[in-house]
Amino acid sequence: MYIYLHKNNTLRKQRSERTKRKYVETLVPFLTYVQAFGGLKEISAQRVYAYQLHLKREKGYKASTLARHSTVVKQFLRFLVQENMMDTALTTKRAPVAQPREELVDRGLHEHEVEQLLTYFSQKDSFAYTLLVVLTSTGMRIEELANAKWRDLE
Repeated sequence: MYIYLHKNNTLRKQRSERTKRKYVETLVPFLTYVQAFGGLKEISAQRVYAYQLHLKREKGYKASTLARHSTVVKQFLRFLVQENMMDTALTTKRAPVAQPREELVDRGLHEHEVEQLLTYFSQKDSFAYTLLVVLTSTGMRIEELANAKWRDLE
């Protein structure tokens, strides 16, 4: 798992620490589940499918979370085959996860919503106004702004 997390997935970009944490959060329960059946070398494609069903039924994950977990596990298993760490592809029986449109969240703000927020906070809270201006004008994520360091400023 360490090699998978730290190997560059592209030539110019490494995985962020946040992505690595999310992958660990996803892969540790999968590897724990697999260990109960003899480990990665002993499981079958059907067992990978059973893990998907386990996430859906017992954990009660919604389609978007189930899709994320399924994708990470699939990428990890493909990586093991590509690196000759496993002989068989275990993703053949895996079920694709469809995300219904009504479950997809529209996380973007429309221009008129941004203008309303800026107008409101310019009169009420100058700190919140400043944060919103920085976020909307730079395209930064909230987490990036919250964890920003002076040395990272360009």
